[in-house]
Amino acid sequence: MKIAFLPLAAAGFTPGKEYQLPQRDVDAVINPVTCPILTDVDFWSPGHRVDSCSDGRNHKSVCFIRCVEPYRSMSINKPHDPWDIECRGEWPNTFWRAVWKQRATNGCFFCPSGTLLPSATSLFQMWKNSTTGLIIGREARIRTDTDLLSPWCTDFVIALKLKSGFIPEDATFDILGAQVTHISIDRTVLTIKPDEGLTHWAHPYWNKLGHYGTRLVIHGSDLSTFGGKNVFETYVHCNAYDSNFQASPGIAVNDWSCLSNPVETYGTAVTQSSCPPPTTTTTTTTTASTTTVSSGPTTTHSSTTQTSTAAPPTSPTTTQSSSTTTTSANGGCSIKGSHSLGSNPNWWQNGNLWSYQAYITIPISGCISNNWSATVTFTKPISSIQFWSGTVQKIDSQGYVWRFTGNDQTHCNNVEFTYIGDGVPTSGGNTAATVAGTENINFCFFGDSTTQGPTNTPSTTTTSGGGNGSTTPAPPGTTTTASSSTHVTSGNCMNGVPPEWQSQRCSMEQGYCPINPVQASPSNISNDYKKLLHLSIMFYEAQRSGPLSSTANRIPWRGSSGLRDGCDVGHDLTGGWYDAGDHVKFNFPMAYSVTTLAWGMISFQTGYVNSGEWNRAVDSIKWVTDYLIKCHTAPNEYWAQVGDGNVDHSFWGPAHLINHNRPSFKVDSNNPGSDVAGEAAAALAAASIVFNTHGLTSYAAECLTHAKQLFNFANSFRGTYTGSVPASSFYNSWSGYNDELVWAAAWVAKATGASSDISTAESMYSSMGMSSGGDYSWDDKKTGVQIIMYEITQKDSYRQTVLSNTNSLISNGPYTPQGMIYRQQWGPARHAANAAFIAIQAARNGINNQSFLNFAKSQVDYLKGGNGNNQCFIVGFASNCPKRPHHRSSSCPTTGGCDSNAAGANPWTLYGALVGGPNQNDQWNDDRNDYIANEVATDYNAAWQGVLAGLVQML
Repeated sequence: MKIAFLPLAAAGFTPGKEYQLPQRDVDAVINPVTCPILTDVDFWSPGHRVDSCSDGRNHKSVCFIRCVEPYRSMSINKPHDPWDIECRGEWPNTFWRAVWKQRATNGCFFCPSGTLLPSATSLFQMWKNSTTGLIIGREARIRTDTDLLSPWCTDFVIALKLKSGFIPEDATFDILGAQVTHISIDRTVLTIKPDEGLTHWAHPYWNKLGHYGTRLVIHGSDLSTFGGKNVFETYVHCNAYDSNFQASPGIAVNDWSCLSNPVETYGTAVTQSSCPPPTTTTTTTTTASTTTVSSGPTTTHSSTTQTSTAAPPTSPTTTQSSSTTTTSANGGCSIKGSHSLGSNPNWWQNGNLWSYQAYITIPISGCISNNWSATVTFTKPISSIQFWSGTVQKIDSQGYVWRFTGNDQTHCNNVEFTYIGDGVPTSGGNTAATVAGTENINFCFFGDSTTQGPTNTPSTTTTSGGGNGSTTPAPPGTTTTASSSTHVTSGNCMNGVPPEWQSQRCSMEQGYCPINPVQASPSNISNDYKKLLHLSIMFYEAQRSGPLSSTANRIPWRGSSGLRDGCDVGHDLTGGWYDAGDHVKFNFPMAYSVTTLAWGMISFQTGYVNSGEWNRAVDSIKWVTDYLIKCHTAPNEYWAQVGDGNVDHSFWGPAHLINHNRPSFKVDSNNPGSDVAGEAAAALAAASIVFNTHGLTSYAAECLTHAKQLFNFANSFRGTYTGSVPASSFYNSWSGYNDELVWAAAWVAKATGASSDISTAESMYSSMGMSSGGDYSWDDKKTGVQIIMYEITQKDSYRQTVLSNTNSLISNGPYTPQGMIYRQQWGPARHAANAAFIAIQAARNGINNQSFLNFAKSQVDYLKGGNGNNQCFIVGFASNCPKRPHHRSSSCPTTGGCDSNAAGANPWTLYGALVGGPNQNDQWNDDRNDYIANEVATDYNAAWQGVLAGLVQML
């Protein structure tokens, strides 16, 4: 039986009353519902809720309808619906689907193009792209506790904080009844505000029978960066109350993203974050009274009675308010300590605002003299703080969060200090700096209290960077480096960089220590080639310069560094990769590495996807393309290097402890650099193809725009970059700049597919002599150009050149006795990987495919340990692999001095790094100071990683 329904009001339905409607085989739904002033309609069948009386799956014999009375006079245009209503593209009821999609608030908000997977937990379900297998949608059910806030709260804000992972930059959000308004810099905190008309906590929208809160759908090209059960911590805060029932809190929170740990001070947090545990802890409990000030003094202090700011005042007796955890001198962090105005509270009026004096006590075990900080989150914003025992820094934009960093004063058993807070909105100071009864002081101590000074140990000669790159017999340069007990000092301990680092970085530290340095944890993968690919991407993450996420950094022994890069020239040049075992950002080999990595990703995408590494690989190269774009500050201006190689190589320590200047060097129309600018153009053009494939179309277009401009700059103003950039001792362009110009032209043509760009590339190829053979490397791109030209033209002349030159390379060798092609003394393993990469790229294009594929496999197998010495040359792959690579950051322990001559393995495993390799007789020593055989570099791993993906795909 089919029943035609009238609107509820016309049918005589009364709000709040239930109605029973018998029906069978209904193919229509009451819609739109027009209950007078009503906000919701419930459909259900005896025993459970249903979406409607007929949802295309279940036909109910009896269906009930209830019109729900709204809270007071509030209403919204469209109600939200039960959790199980999604975008049901397969619904047979086309009328319902059409009406549903037209809804203003609850429109069909996510139509998965891939397979919809059932939820593995109570929190999430996900959508995957059926072609790539990538997670492209996640649903979070935000179920806040209805008892958290007063029912009279009229304006509230929700914060979601990821307990692990991060929200990728291309993510977008759909929330029923609310909007994401702010995202933290580290992309771990979302601030959510209700839509207009839904800001009352007691509104039935947030308290509907059967579920509470709302739901969030996150879209993105790859959402594997976070996940798991209860991955979000949920916080709520009331900004205002109905004045007829309750006084307002006096503090408003509109943007929670400025705090790395959202704090709820009026109301309660659903869950609380915990601070990373210290290395060694001893728990003690102290019970004492809490000093609480409920009102200001009866008289206002005059300026003559205010505490002097010239010297710290004497601390009165403090009171502790909670259980505390003591920390040993081995370092760590915990939420602890007491914050008090003392037994005789001291505050005074300062204009329209107030100032006050307060005291902080943090229990410790043992004695420390430096390397500590205490981050305090206050319930009232402070304009400025006077602190005499070190330095103080405002962390958020409003003044709620401040970090105190101690000087060299010795503290035993307790760290005690006083401060004066200025510009407080009301009297009484900040006595309530607590979270759920726990003092909200995040105390961190990093390392021991001993700072080792520099020594006068005789220096040794060591070379830089990635090597010569040509057959020129001279090495690329030498510098003098202290080789023994070169000192490092412990830096500032903090969980990630401050939120305002971007705007204030030039007046801040260059680097910050990792908060909880532990060994990296690679995935357990049985297939050798897939495992090596996984490890190689981890190596590039270990080379990152710039701000590292406190939650998504897979190399936790690395701290944020190079944060002041570019301050000397007024540009933000943060990011990119450190070149090798040093900390210079040489853009020439860095860009080559991106070009080569992107080429491997284009050719062997299936290999990356089958290895589960595609998303990480995209993120890996984007870290550098972001930096290359920053370096391109004008059409004919490109910053080609950050850091002085000679100064940098005299420092042996981790990147986050660098305290020397890092100058920036550029090329422009007056000081051309066709080689370095041309390589940057090639990198951005090649990467744009990857980003287009990945769905980052707008970013791909941005990369390609910069690539075209850089190519025009390199071609219009020709010259070698070492004329203006001090890189000749490290990465001299031995092959000249012609190969980079044609290389850039070819990649721009491949990215655009335009006939005019292809013609330009062909013309330059012919006029600039690109048909000769040789080694593919950061310096010489000719053999790479030949393959790209064949790919974009399919002309047999290019194919024959590739065949001839690759055959010559493989046939002529020479080879070590155990089978590695040996092209050069400097970094021979790198050159073997480069030769294998050219061979497998040719094989992929159908050029002598089986023979070239076999050659590529033989070189990879040799390098991973398939040789007569059973010697592996990839750090962390197996027990027979290098343990002492020439690499500063991984060779430095958490505390104490860092000595390049220290015995034993590096304290941190630099997973995935390909070292320089053996000599012509297969001999090799695991010696940290042997930079020829045991240094690592970003260009070493670039072709190596591409070959691995190729073997996964083609074998």
